[in-house]
Amino acid sequence: MNLRRISFQLLAALLLVGSLHATTHTVPGSFSTIQSALWACADGDTVSVAPGTYFEPLSWPDTQSIKLFAQSDTSDTFIDGLDTFRPLLFEGLGATDVDTTTIVRGFQITHGGGVVNGGGLLIQSGSSPLFEDCAFSFNECSDTGGAVRCESASAPVFRRCDFRDNHGDFGGGVGHNGASPVFEQCRFLRNTANRSGGASNNFNFTDAVYTECHFEDNHAYTTEGAAASGGALRTSSTSTVLIQGCTFVDNSALFTLPEGDDGYGGAISNNSSSTITVVDCVFENNITGLLGGGIFSFEAEMSLEGCTFTGNSAGRGGGVFLNTAPPTVIRDCTFEENGAIYGAGLAGNADSLHVYDSYFVGNVGYDWSAIDVGFETRFHNCVIAGNQSTGEDTGGHNAIIGFYSGRMELHNCTIVNNATTEMPDTTNSILHYEGELIAGDALLVANCIIAENTAQMVYDCNGLTDNTVECSDIFNSSGPAWTGCLAEFEGASGNFSQDPGFNDPANGDWSLSDESPCQPENNSCNELIGALGEGGTSVGPRGLPASIELSAAPNPFNPETLIRYTLKRASEVELAVYNMAGQRVALIEQGQREAGSHSVRFAASGLASGVYLCRLDWNGGSGTVKLVLLK
Repeated sequence: MNLRRISFQLLAALLLVGSLHATTHTVPGSFSTIQSALWACADGDTVSVAPGTYFEPLSWPDTQSIKLFAQSDTSDTFIDGLDTFRPLLFEGLGATDVDTTTIVRGFQITHGGGVVNGGGLLIQSGSSPLFEDCAFSFNECSDTGGAVRCESASAPVFRRCDFRDNHGDFGGGVGHNGASPVFEQCRFLRNTANRSGGASNNFNFTDAVYTECHFEDNHAYTTEGAAASGGALRTSSTSTVLIQGCTFVDNSALFTLPEGDDGYGGAISNNSSSTITVVDCVFENNITGLLGGGIFSFEAEMSLEGCTFTGNSAGRGGGVFLNTAPPTVIRDCTFEENGAIYGAGLAGNADSLHVYDSYFVGNVGYDWSAIDVGFETRFHNCVIAGNQSTGEDTGGHNAIIGFYSGRMELHNCTIVNNATTEMPDTTNSILHYEGELIAGDALLVANCIIAENTAQMVYDCNGLTDNTVECSDIFNSSGPAWTGCLAEFEGASGNFSQDPGFNDPANGDWSLSDESPCQPENNSCNELIGALGEGGTSVGPRGLPASIELSAAPNPFNPETLIRYTLKRASEVELAVYNMAGQRVALIEQGQREAGSHSVRFAASGLASGVYLCRLDWNGGSGTVKLVLLK
């Protein structure tokens, strides 16, 4: 027997002995208080707590792998701070800091107060416990983290936890200073902050992750001094945050509640050299007074992918406002029915902004523009449709897409059915340059369809001479197509004016028919013109792409797997599993579901090993993923 095998067997034996000697302490029972049971624990022990309300300021012992479990759940097991003390403290313990083998489960931590930071829970440097199925409610502090504050070098995990009705100056729900917290399937509801981060405030080199979380009715507000920022979440001071599969609904950042004319980032504010990545998230009905109804990003890096912005509003940038460091990328996002004075869907002056495969539909600019950008901005394969610029507060111009400095490029975009309102003493157009004729300012339109729009003219260049239009179809707008700055491009460089030949424009399908002059084989450029080729993604009844994402993990699995799907809009769904003979063997869920990310656990204990198909049907389509069950 070799030395390695002997060492492995010895380690296994020691672990077995340790597990055999782990003790479960009951409260009440073995001990009258939770604190006394915790102090009595050795490594790996469990404290099992009966339903009830416990008025104790708990301090976690210098012991690893303790499990503090409620025998019931958050509905009837409370640790209550009586609004005068903090219910739970994890001190920084140096070499014996607790890790995620230390678990707290099933408690409601409530009415903590009378402290500067972490009204309900303070996790100091180095501690990294795991909280599962807990609730934090009605906690308050005078500075950071109304419910929870995480200090530097801590890396706690919060799984399926609720944070509701908490309050602080920075981070009404949670606040982090140099920490690395992870939030999985958590809910943040009705939290408030006097300054920033109604639900969460991340600053000073914090590295945070939020996956499949829900943020609703959180608010950051001020009545004097600095403007409020981040109605739901704020990131600043060189922090890095990943937000994936989350929903943000009815959050706000305002100067005062309930009304105000100030604030930044109704849902998210990203500041000061931080980096934030937002993937597969939904932003709905968030509001701020100034910049970024959904997201505000200033002097920081930002990446958006697979997100939907609907019904958000701001002074500028109803969906998103970006004043960011390069590179900034928006990919596969939808901006629908957002409102702002300037840039209803998207606004800002990013140094290098690239927008790919995105939809801007039904946004309303009350002064001018659905899109209002500057510096260097490029749109690739985007659909810009059904937007309005009403000119209600206009200052002499009214447009759908405006750029005020730098270089703007439109590549393979479809710009259709947009309308500007003609106002007295106002020039209205689809494209508008509002700069100061600085060297380097330019417009490039390549392989675009601009059709069926309502405006006095297609492009108001305002004296800009560096313009290029090539391989584009400008057709049937209310004003002349090839006039003014566009006159020199009529019939040149592959440009033309013909019906684009959309498949079903009345129902939002702007993909191209076989006979379309915008198909590569039907135009002199021999290139695709517009965002959607034959059978391209259609736009649904409300303007949203009718697509989903469907996945399962683990896969292969035994006997359970977690199935995840993302809806771009609210829909009736049916999620079922079929065998390879086409027979349905399980109905997982059925009914109306909101836009955003969803997950459901599928248990296949009654099925034989083999290959199955998981099918999701929704209004307008279906998707499948192969499942492999190995027993």
